Amino acid sequence: MENNDTYNPNEREPYLEELEDEEDWSAVVNLFLKWAEACLVCEDNARAHMWFCNAHIALLLYADMGGLDPFKDVRYDGIREQMDALDRYPDLIYAMEEDICSNYEKLSRYERFHIGFFTLCRLEKLFNDLSANPGCAPLSEISWVIDWLQTLDATDENLERFEAFYEFLQNWNVSEAYVDTRQHVRVPGRPAFLTIDFELDQVCDLIYEYLRSIRASVVTPDLREADYFRKLNGIILDPVGGPFVVRAALLTGYWLRTYTGRIQDLPQVMAELNCIQDDFRFLMGNPTAGAIQERIARYRNWDLFLGMPAFLDP
Repeated sequence: MENNDTYNPNEREPYLEELEDEEDWSAVVNLFLKWAEACLVCEDNARAHMWFCNAHIALLLYADMGGLDPFKDVRYDGIREQMDALDRYPDLIYAMEEDICSNYEKLSRYERFHIGFFTLCRLEKLFNDLSANPGCAPLSEISWVIDWLQTLDATDENLERFEAFYEFLQNWNVSEAYVDTRQHVRVPGRPAFLTIDFELDQVCDLIYEYLRSIRASVVTPDLREADYFRKLNGIILDPVGGPFVVRAALLTGYWLRTYTGRIQDLPQVMAELNCIQDDFRFLMGNPTAGAIQERIARYRNWDLFLGMPAFLDP
């Protein structure tokens, strides 16, 4: 095969797909590394980190599959060290995280549940679209999970189904299906979204921790009346990791991979940042239950690749 080390973010990676069809796993990892190093030459550290991050997870999974020997088949053995030496995100994202953590501390437990829940709702459509790919079908359970989190009917059957979803996420992001760049969702007018685009933001880990912490605080029916629990519909909620799950729908990895300019100039990125800021303002304003339900319904129908939701002020 003719060697092709160039990367054009304006179209899907046909050469990369060809390598995967041939199961040339070492060539896939080395191609990620070459793109990372090309970004380093341009002093584009955030994109370099993204490609090193993708190379790292691909290396681990392909090695586990027996598809390559990480000590013989990959020409660079310091991926982890190189990743740690680089900034993960553009400066705007770091500033956003500081604001999130500061605002999160001002929220009650009930409000902390919802600030993460709103993000989960914004991811629903993308998860459902991805579920059509091989090895991704359980992602469609996000719709049931969102429905259930609004009722919290803690039957044994429901709890088992809830646990199965977040446990799938924990295993899926260390699976062949996750790292396979042939797994994608078409984005009108833009390159496709790949499953591996979740890796930079650690989206699966963030959602897993958020949902697992909710499960840990859902009490059984015989304990619902215990007065030392803070309750929502008779069940306590004390999610951990909330400050970080809030940014899970930002899709930084996708925008860095598919856009050559500053991602903070993209309307879709600014739209998600505005959603996050507006969610905090909304919850701090003591909204009614009806207003919360209305926002949830609108987010569940939103496409993250389109830009600002119509119900938010620009």
